[in-house]
Amino acid sequence: MIKIVVDSSCDLPDEYIKEKDIKVIPLYFKIKDRFYKDGIDIKSEEFVELLKKEKNITTSQPPIQDFINTYKDIIEKGDEIISIHITSKSSGTFNSAKIAKEEINTDKIDVLDSENISVGYGFVVKNIIDLIENGIPKKEILSKFNKIVSKVQLFFTLNTLEYVYKGGRVNDVKGLVLNILDIKPILHMKEAIPKIYKIVRGRNNSIKELNRIVTENIKDTKGKFELAFVHLDAKKELEELKNSILSKVNPKYHFTKIVGSALGVHSGPGALGVSINYLEE
Repeated sequence: MIKIVVDSSCDLPDEYIKEKDIKVIPLYFKIKDRFYKDGIDIKSEEFVELLKKEKNITTSQPPIQDFINTYKDIIEKGDEIISIHITSKSSGTFNSAKIAKEEINTDKIDVLDSENISVGYGFVVKNIIDLIENGIPKKEILSKFNKIVSKVQLFFTLNTLEYVYKGGRVNDVKGLVLNILDIKPILHMKEAIPKIYKIVRGRNNSIKELNRIVTENIKDTKGKFELAFVHLDAKKELEELKNSILSKVNPKYHFTKIVGSALGVHSGPGALGVSINYLEE
């Protein structure tokens, strides 16, 4: 049997993770002198409050030993592993997983880079699980992986760029200027990193534009797509966005998720995103 291992930045519904028996290895974040395991040591509501008042929150990938322990436990039960992780261009998690595989020295583990984040990463994982459940051999799944990754798009907007430049993603001066001008860029995942898709001024305009972009990108799919909606401390705005999009289109499947804590450190409160999973014809 093939078991799926992910890290906690993979945003999928809790019930789905439980149903599919996905093994989740938590990322860590640090507040003052205390380390927290993402998704385990703190609830999302508590995390948002800490995020608003604490100036210095840092994140880190799981220790290599966490991967080794999880991998060994699965292999000892006679199963194989596909371990899929957050884009290696944003985190060292993928490399930690690769080192763990090398230390165990087995061909029963395959470590893959989703080249995505959050619910985009989640859809990459879901697509692999769908193939496994359809009886596709592991070798064929691995050969299709690049195509699987290319079928997922993620668009998102942030309420503030403060947390992005805190994490070194944007130059401090540039980030300050953009905030003063009330610039709310629409970003998307391209070549495994977040890139600006469109520049918009004002929160309401950014949400309207996100709505338009998502709708535009699925108009020619003939209904063969899935959607995922994600937010951090923006539930009302996300529900309005979701209801508006779903009034115009009919995805095969959709879900809503709160951004995990480790990613939330960089997005900040008010982050909103939508991922599109294009299905095979």
